[in-house]
Amino acid sequence: MSHFNSEDQWRSFQTFIAAYLFGMVHPQDVFTISRRKTISPPLVEFRYEADSILRLSAGELAWSNDPGEFVLVRREDANRAALQTGALLRSVDDIDEPRAVRLSGSGPASSVAVLAKGGFLGGGKPDTVHTAGRPLRLRG
Repeated sequence: MSHFNSEDQWRSFQTFIAAYLFGMVHPQDVFTISRRKTISPPLVEFRYEADSILRLSAGELAWSNDPGEFVLVRREDANRAALQTGALLRSVDDIDEPRAVRLSGSGPASSVAVLAKGGFLGGGKPDTVHTAGRPLRLRG
């Protein structure tokens, strides 16, 4: 099993964020990133808005609906938003690696979250991403 350094983990985390953001296409899609060990407002929140625009809010304002308390991100800027989110999270004192955060998604795009639960962020077994991505087989 190969070992990944911190930079590799953050790069993978940012790729996951970008993939999730690209999958957000429904008005009920919400994606939040919080500290894993505390219950508090999220560090970052993305919401889907009309016309392929994402709303990004961070810190204490993450749950605010007040105009001016969030930034609108065009879909073609999702990669840059993911990079900036990674940089923002890395600047938080008690977050030294991606596994220190909790991801939460709701709405139709939340099916992408199966990757995070399948070990994508946690350095699980080598095949967990493939396992998480397989379709479910229902037994009748």
